[in-house]
Amino acid sequence: MKRLRGNYGSVDDVVFKALCEEVGPNPQCGSPIRHFAGRVRKLLPNPDANRGKSGGFRLIYDWNEASRVLWLVAVFSKSETGDLADREIVKARKEAGI
Repeated sequence: MKRLRGNYGSVDDVVFKALCEEVGPNPQCGSPIRHFAGRVRKLLPNPDANRGKSGGFRLIYDWNEASRVLWLVAVFSKSETGDLADREIVKARKEAGI
């Protein structure tokens, strides 16, 4: 997130709002990531880029329904980083201690 803050001042507000208002109340609101049970992708708008969700942020999180625990795995800008490869998601998950 530090790197994103330099280019997109609104990233903290957008991610916090999404976690509190959308993901927290309904963790299944995002799109499941194939090959990763419980891992979800949520598209967020980037008001600094004026490109809507397609050019916005991607929020990757793990959701364990049994324990009702949600782990934030990664946040990135779609315009700077294409889709994450499976190995990059695994790496981000390990770095997050999940």
